[in-house]
Amino acid sequence: MDINLPVFEFSLENLEKKKLKILQDKEIGDGEDDPDDYDGSVILENICWKSQWYIEIFPFDFWNVNNSLINVIDSKKTIGMGWDLEYELNKVGGQKFSKFRHREYDLLFFNNIFNSRVKLSNWANYKDFTQKKLMKLCISGIPCEIRGEVWCYLLGSDRMLRNNLNVYLNELNGNIDKKIENQIILDLHRTFPNSKYYSNSKNFNKANTLNRVLYAFASHDKSIGYCQSMNFIVAILLVNMNEEAAFWSLVQLVSNNRNKEFMVCSWGNLETYYGERMDGIIQDIIILESLCKKFIPEVSQKLESTGINFQWFALEWFLCFFVTSLPLTSIMEILDFIFCFGSDMLFNISIALLDLNRKKILSSVNMEECMNVLKNIAKNITEPSKLIRKATKYNICKSHIERLRKEN
Repeated sequence: MDINLPVFEFSLENLEKKKLKILQDKEIGDGEDDPDDYDGSVILENICWKSQWYIEIFPFDFWNVNNSLINVIDSKKTIGMGWDLEYELNKVGGQKFSKFRHREYDLLFFNNIFNSRVKLSNWANYKDFTQKKLMKLCISGIPCEIRGEVWCYLLGSDRMLRNNLNVYLNELNGNIDKKIENQIILDLHRTFPNSKYYSNSKNFNKANTLNRVLYAFASHDKSIGYCQSMNFIVAILLVNMNEEAAFWSLVQLVSNNRNKEFMVCSWGNLETYYGERMDGIIQDIIILESLCKKFIPEVSQKLESTGINFQWFALEWFLCFFVTSLPLTSIMEILDFIFCFGSDMLFNISIALLDLNRKKILSSVNMEECMNVLKNIAKNITEPSKLIRKATKYNICKSHIERLRKEN
């Protein structure tokens, strides 16, 4: 998928020069409270590079630099999908942006590049790996260079595409209910409205692509049609693959017409999440509540005592696969984990999120404060590996979940 960002020509020589310059640069300001205390000379004006092998970076082109001062900070733009700059500024104290060292971000950027290149070599011939080896690699994250390809392999959407040539094009010419079509069009403008990928006129073609995939799916699976939240899932898929691959990936994720035999992972009946009654997701949230009582009883008791219903926060997590809750820099690796290990990992990730924020939840004094913690709980997750490691510690057997489903 083409992304209109400044181009950074890759070479090891250029990287080393840039890294050396960053190490030599000063901090932004001296840490004092004076909002005018900024050193514009150290700001990298084009930190947001376009690259087919690396897109998961902080887009720093929201800075407007004039006379060595950051005179405008546009809080409408985003650091990552689902994670806005306004939140980040509030977290560090509004105008006290001088406390940030820009080189910390830059070094993170470069370290991720080098790590990505090392990881890529580990993925040669990944289709020949045992499932155990594949799972071990996915825990560390899939290299962004091949993420879309690996997702299609894990979900079986590559085989679906090969076995169903021209189906996508035919569905684009199919008929869907006018109400569904209008809802899709309405939701296009709600899909990451603060993201440059989908918000401005230059990227309107991306909104059109999103529209086509959702329209084709509604035509392909009329029993589901379209459900709000699918737009966010498809938007993330489109960052990593072309529209036809995204269409078949959505089919494999949520459709009655999926082929489970093509999937590497174990995938539940998520089509019940998106039906008119949403029976499946309501049932699974009840199961999540039961699992929380087992693994994090203190948190479960706190939520119960404050009168909080798990549906109030977990519904969005499950429907969107955490896409609207986590920053883009984190969600990719979380989806790597879910797509490899299976849909039951929605439970593990949810419990891990609650567990990692245990202190904040337990210290909340009322329902409003507790809900505020839960609403922003995922925004604090900037290290997806930490969340994934936590999630793998909960031994939740598939047979146990199936038994709970029968009981509920």
